[in-house]
Amino acid sequence: MVLKHFAHIEKGMQPFQAALLGAREVGFTVLSMSLSLIAVFIPILLMGGVIGRLFREFAVTLSAAILVSLVVLFTTTPMMCARLLKPGDDLKRGWFYRTGEHLFTGLLSRYERSLGWALGHGPL
Repeated sequence: MVLKHFAHIEKGMQPFQAALLGAREVGFTVLSMSLSLIAVFIPILLMGGVIGRLFREFAVTLSAAILVSLVVLFTTTPMMCARLLKPGDDLKRGWFYRTGEHLFTGLLSRYERSLGWALGHGPL
């Protein structure tokens, strides 16, 4: 989610607007995944017998942890991104960033060339 915020900031948006837009973009996906995970634990919660009693706390704990992480995702993470991430002009990039960016750019260009070659030579 932080990467979404930062991508919008690099495009020139204000940090607060970028945080809201980034949260809106990933919100539905994360909500649906979280609810799906909780739905997986419902049968464990409803199991009977000794095994059901053993795993009941497990299901409740994981479901509560998923719900708490969902609340943090929609509240704390966008707020922290809006406060801590700076617009692109204010960032000072060191040698480590420049070296890594150069390596990743080279790797990406080689991948693009090899993918183009592989798609062009399908029967081979």
